[in-house]
Amino acid sequence: MEAPPPPEPDEVLLDFYRKNLQPVHPFVIIPPGVSAAVLAARRPFLMAAIRMVSSFQSIRSMRAQMYHLMKHLADHLLIRSEKSLDLLLGIIVMLGYQQYHCCLHGQLSNLITLAGSLIGDMGLGKPPGVHERTRLMVVRPPEIHGRSNEERRAFAGAWYWASVISMNFQRVEPMRYNGYLQDCMRHLEEHPEYESDISLVYLVRIQRLTERISELNSRDRASEEVSSVPSAPVSAYVLAFQNELNQVRDSMPKHLKEDKTFQLFLDSARLRLYEPPVVDKNLIRSLSKSLSSVSMATDSPLDKIYQSSAALTAWFNSWLSLPISTYYFQTIAVGSHLVYALVMLARWARLATPRAMYEGKTTMPDDPSANNPNVALYNSDMGNSQCDPNMTPDKCGMPRGQRVTARPDLDDPDLAAAVAVLRTQLQTQPGLMINIPEILSAISGRFEHANATFQLCSADTERVNKNVWMMTALKVRITRAKLEKWAELVSEGSENMHLDNRSEPDQRMADWQAAMHIPQTECAGLDDMGLFADDGVQEPQMENSWGNMAHTSWTTDLLSGFDPSGWFDGYVDWNSVPMTAGHPVER
Repeated sequence: MEAPPPPEPDEVLLDFYRKNLQPVHPFVIIPPGVSAAVLAARRPFLMAAIRMVSSFQSIRSMRAQMYHLMKHLADHLLIRSEKSLDLLLGIIVMLGYQQYHCCLHGQLSNLITLAGSLIGDMGLGKPPGVHERTRLMVVRPPEIHGRSNEERRAFAGAWYWASVISMNFQRVEPMRYNGYLQDCMRHLEEHPEYESDISLVYLVRIQRLTERISELNSRDRASEEVSSVPSAPVSAYVLAFQNELNQVRDSMPKHLKEDKTFQLFLDSARLRLYEPPVVDKNLIRSLSKSLSSVSMATDSPLDKIYQSSAALTAWFNSWLSLPISTYYFQTIAVGSHLVYALVMLARWARLATPRAMYEGKTTMPDDPSANNPNVALYNSDMGNSQCDPNMTPDKCGMPRGQRVTARPDLDDPDLAAAVAVLRTQLQTQPGLMINIPEILSAISGRFEHANATFQLCSADTERVNKNVWMMTALKVRITRAKLEKWAELVSEGSENMHLDNRSEPDQRMADWQAAMHIPQTECAGLDDMGLFADDGVQEPQMENSWGNMAHTSWTTDLLSGFDPSGWFDGYVDWNSVPMTAGHPVER
């Protein structure tokens, strides 16, 4: 069956791009006087890319067009070795709205790599000039041409998307931010050709600051990068970054300060600066001491946890203030920041969200990821979690000879006692309470509303159920169900541990109470408090959180976060995409 043609004529689609997509994606500007026919003649691939991203009213047509665009790139870039600004600008447009396509098949990483390759081959990443070896070995070197603003924007766009995708999805390496890119930004700021050039400058400026903050928190450093020379404490860098963030915010023009999307990007930088910590014994010990004694230090553990709470609250307030009608026009940067923020929200749930905050019971929705083998593993783990470890496998519904998976998250009773004390103390801090179920329900409801509106306005005659709106709503519901189940399991584990051996937990509580100098009254009512995972938990940089479930309890992947790149996976099967859509790429 043939895919439908684009939903509107080229002139309408180009006008739609100018009015709705270009303002939030200022890296590729189409001048007002250029018609669709002229653009198709001068920049055929760019026009084809604009046609594709503007056709989201027909997802089937959009995906078929994407296939032809990738086929064109494979032919012209890899086979013919073509190097042109037309191809580069088209790739940047495709990158900006890649959320409409499945990231599972690697096109996002491929496009980032192709854009970086074109930047290098065309010499756009450095000042124009003739290389010394060319002057020496070529009879008549080529003439030097000045750099156009279009080329400056293209360089900025390639860097921006490489940085965003690398930071939030952690699958490709970012492009290097060099002095020439700074010069390009300075030129566009001092001599803007369009009003959107100022928006571009601040997009790059905020992203560069966010990238540097992310590098401060990164644990992926080579041994050569670890210097033996004494350096400033982390708190000094945090203060410096906060001052820089304030300077960027204060320097923004009024219309950008009032822009909700730019506010979200600023809050994303702030959240990375004050991201919730990975829970371990040392953290719990320092937090407990901070909560039980008065400290005037500005970098105390209690101050840090308050800063994390405020950063999380501010981020989701900003995101929930975005009108649903703007979701369709937002770039993939907004979606990738949302995934990161949800991972940080899950970290916070482990630290400070009691079971009582979850009302009712959220059923685990079906994961629509195509051919996901972990669904059966999840069902098996759910069954195992209800089994007593002392029961025989056949009584748990498992074949004989197969060992019941242990709960590594319940293996450390000392950590359980410490967390119980900490949670009791945190309940006395109302400023640290974040209603996570309410936030997740609001996000899921908004995406379900966006999906319903999208379906009503779709030009496709057949309903397209698997799209980014439906997928995101389902992923958020899965997140809530797993957090809810985790709170239930840890509470049950705490109760079982207390019933199995009452004297040992009481002794552990007493030990922690003495070590933390906590009054006896603050340790009352700890029987209902929960446990956390062991201190081997890693940051959410794992390759695939679903892939390890055959060997560990299903709850542990929640504690380690989940693969951000998997958020957009599973709703496009390229084997089913019609390959005969109209409007092939102009040649």
